[in-house]
Amino acid sequence: MKKNSRQPRIIEPIHEEDEDTIITGNKTSQAPVTFIKKLTKVEEYRLRLDKVKTSLLQYDENDPVMDFLANYMQEALTDLFDCFISEISNMKRSIQYDLKTKTDDIKTLRFIPNPIQGPSIQGILATKLPVEILEEFQKFDNSLDVLLTARSDHDQQLCKEKKNSLISYFTRICSSSEDHKKNIQVMVPAVMKRSVQLVYSGAGRSINGTSKLSFNSTQTFNCMTEFLHAKYPGVAMKILSITSDYLSGAKDREEGYKQRKKVTA
Repeated sequence: MKKNSRQPRIIEPIHEEDEDTIITGNKTSQAPVTFIKKLTKVEEYRLRLDKVKTSLLQYDENDPVMDFLANYMQEALTDLFDCFISEISNMKRSIQYDLKTKTDDIKTLRFIPNPIQGPSIQGILATKLPVEILEEFQKFDNSLDVLLTARSDHDQQLCKEKKNSLISYFTRICSSSEDHKKNIQVMVPAVMKRSVQLVYSGAGRSINGTSKLSFNSTQTFNCMTEFLHAKYPGVAMKILSITSDYLSGAKDREEGYKQRKKVTA
């Protein structure tokens, strides 16, 4: 039997001139070598895949096995490359999101008036939050009123420190959200429990024949408003409306819905 004397072609490696240069053209032919500058990394790798397939096909153009392997390797490497690019893109988006979140957290610190040093915020407020007894909440709220009559200069300064401390407290507990509605839904239960929320409505209107105290006349509401306007400058916000809606749902919070169901059952 006559042996096949045809020698396989040698597959030459791909050479690079520098990071931004890819050499194209067939070095076994007389065709001139072309230099493509400033390819993106994606274009560069796809060009490499095409050259791998071309090199394999040059091994023996009439060999169906090599033709199959060339196409198979190109498809496999392309899928692997696309998967790799997808993972990189997901990581990039994740890093960008984390960076934005951290940047937003830092931004919230810009408007803290006279950052508190030394004693804790709760210590300066001299009240354990959230308050669960109406009288204690009213006492706490009055302690924030700088304009209350018969206050000495020292007491007025103490009121300002307490207001700044409360706003600092709001800044901390709302740092993870950039939605003013969610901020309100965090701040209200942070200062008073359900038992106190039930006594208030946004503007003190009667609900189901029951008179409510006006929350928007409190110093706590004023601090909430000051905080929100500082955090979202120039943004139109229905602060009172959102607060009213939240307070109106107090009856169903902290297992209030289950208790009402038991009573009506």
